[in-house]
Amino acid sequence: MKKTFKEYSYPYLPIDSFKPESDLNASTLNAYGSSGASYFDTYKPMVTGQKRKLVSKSQLDQVEKYADKIFRSLKIDIEFSKHFLERLNDARNKEQITTNELLSLFKKSRQKYGTKIKDMGAKAQAVIADMNSDVNIPFVLTIDKKNNELDLIAKTVMRKKDFKTSNPVLRVENFKNFQEFNELLDTVHKLDKAKKPNNSR
Repeated sequence: MKKTFKEYSYPYLPIDSFKPESDLNASTLNAYGSSGASYFDTYKPMVTGQKRKLVSKSQLDQVEKYADKIFRSLKIDIEFSKHFLERLNDARNKEQITTNELLSLFKKSRQKYGTKIKDMGAKAQAVIADMNSDVNIPFVLTIDKKNNELDLIAKTVMRKKDFKTSNPVLRVENFKNFQEFNELLDTVHKLDKAKKPNNSR
């Protein structure tokens, strides 16, 4: 009987840290790893050309809501172009870009370049570049005439080392792994909880 094998990947680790394990009952190659969180996609393909867990429109909407929250104090609204989702799931990325990578990239860019982005003004263009994951997001700033706020429109996204552009590049170092990102979220939740008034007597 012909045996097939598939590889199980362990999420949030560097690509060279994935550990192959044989599965004699496998019928197809399916190199996915999951954190168990249903609201964000955390899957990455292990080998180029194998099946990939694509990011859905609803998952990208959740990323947009989170990014809006962290840029809200600067009165900047985050939007994704219609082309963004298509390029997010493009096989040319070689390794699937995940929602966790997008989330931490927006968080880091807010921390390091928030005021600079706001001061760039309408019609300015730049690229947010993650030096760890090689994820690049070219964006343009526009004025929302309804609320007189800046819209940061993410035009496209790609995983490409040494991305070439004539526009300014805002370089960030992303979270090294999901544990670091999760610890940050836990800290934020604890601070929010501490700020809430205690009504118990």
